[in-house]
Amino acid sequence: MDDKIMSGDATTVFMHDLDARFQAVSGLSDRRDYSIFYSRVVPSRVMVIGIKPGGRRDGSHQLASQTFYEDDAHEYVDMDYRIAAVMRPALMYAFEAVSADQLRGIPKTNCFFQRAVGTDDFSSTELRQNAALCAPFLGEMIAAVSPDVLIMEGVGARDLILRHQCRDVREDVDQRIVGERRGALNTFFRRETAWMSVLNRRVTILTLGHPSQFGHLPTWSKVVAALRNNLGPQFLGSVVSCAPSSLNSPNPVTGPPAEAKAPANIEKTLAPDRTRTNDKRMFTAAQRPPGSFSYRPIHDFWQELLKTGAMDADAFYDHLLRVRWSRPSGKPLTPQVVRTDLVSMVKHGFASVAGSR
Repeated sequence: MDDKIMSGDATTVFMHDLDARFQAVSGLSDRRDYSIFYSRVVPSRVMVIGIKPGGRRDGSHQLASQTFYEDDAHEYVDMDYRIAAVMRPALMYAFEAVSADQLRGIPKTNCFFQRAVGTDDFSSTELRQNAALCAPFLGEMIAAVSPDVLIMEGVGARDLILRHQCRDVREDVDQRIVGERRGALNTFFRRETAWMSVLNRRVTILTLGHPSQFGHLPTWSKVVAALRNNLGPQFLGSVVSCAPSSLNSPNPVTGPPAEAKAPANIEKTLAPDRTRTNDKRMFTAAQRPPGSFSYRPIHDFWQELLKTGAMDADAFYDHLLRVRWSRPSGKPLTPQVVRTDLVSMVKHGFASVAGSR
């Protein structure tokens, strides 16, 4: 380990050491082939865990940061790829955060770190092998964070955590949220408690339907409401010395009932004009544009919508404000203008639309 890292803070030293040891065990030395960190690994009452990084389809795809987030960078705060765009507003609502910057202290990682090369996925055998290899490193990160609550991005991540890190799992069945996806009923949210081996105590596990697959569906608003009922602003602080008694109890309570409803647009607009369209239709960018279009917003909107995935007009308006997009004429951007241009995109084949107003 070089002198600069050794002289850094303890978190950077820990992250650098874990990265080096993972390279030695996995045989991976190019950080385009794996991704461990998405934020600083700091003590926090809540930790977010997905299943794996996105696939590497060529030499430039998903080039990982070569740093260790020394500047408190956080991918769910600073980036706008599909999962980040779904999870950022959901977490802000859940913690009652007034700024996305408040999420920087919530660590995020995955159950395993290897990227699939040439594809987005692994075989079931490769998945099990990767998860088993990474489990000790993930356990070290969980121990460093010492969370009371784990937010799992998808049932696949939940299953791996329970297999490698937990025992004595108990579900609060009254909090399960079920909804329709692709014509079948799916579990969108479940709350469980389990004994976490590396912490030697019980933790709460909140499992979400995978944000990239469930985050655009109507039932997602209930998921966000359930997150808020189980969390709140008190969970934004760093880890406390003792876990809440409800987590340590042999018969943990189920927590507050998931009865609150999240508003359809859960992230507050960043502009003075707060008039909303309340148009619930979901717009999705075409994978390939049908041709050129002289009106710049159609081209720009298509590129941004392709990054974010399906969004309603109000959510897409908020996204455009975050990336500081401005109209060519210099006139103010409004939700109504955004909806009009999205409808035009559908008309000309740049997007599709689902749902009703």
